[in-house]
Amino acid sequence: MALYRLDQLLGKAFFVTKDVVLRRSSNDNGRVFYTAKKGQPIGRLQSWVSPNANRDKYWLEFDDVYGIPFYVPMESNLFSLSKLIEQGAISVKEQIELDKKKEEDSKKDGFDKAKDIANIALIGVGIWAGVTVLKTIKS
Repeated sequence: MALYRLDQLLGKAFFVTKDVVLRRSSNDNGRVFYTAKKGQPIGRLQSWVSPNANRDKYWLEFDDVYGIPFYVPMESNLFSLSKLIEQGAISVKEQIELDKKKEEDSKKDGFDKAKDIANIALIGVGIWAGVTVLKTIKS
């Protein structure tokens, strides 16, 4: 399964792939305020809460229609990956490949610019040589 960075998923709409309990705090004892049904959108990712002494997993933070945060534990296959990809989500591996291609293109652009400068310099030398030869012939 591909890995996705949470910071790359901020603002993306999440759809659940199974029924999931939405809680008002980021722990298993948090007050339940709604149960989202399979296929239902639950909102756009606002932030996340990392594991600590009180919780053993990541919790994703969303806002309800009134702007009040709610939380869902991060679990494998809980959210529709295809829906995230439709919104432009890219995996860590894809991001690395894009960064590598961008770096190669940047190097290539630099080489092309250097080649263009070299060609201009050669043309300049050619003109200078031609003018010098013409002056010599006329003399």
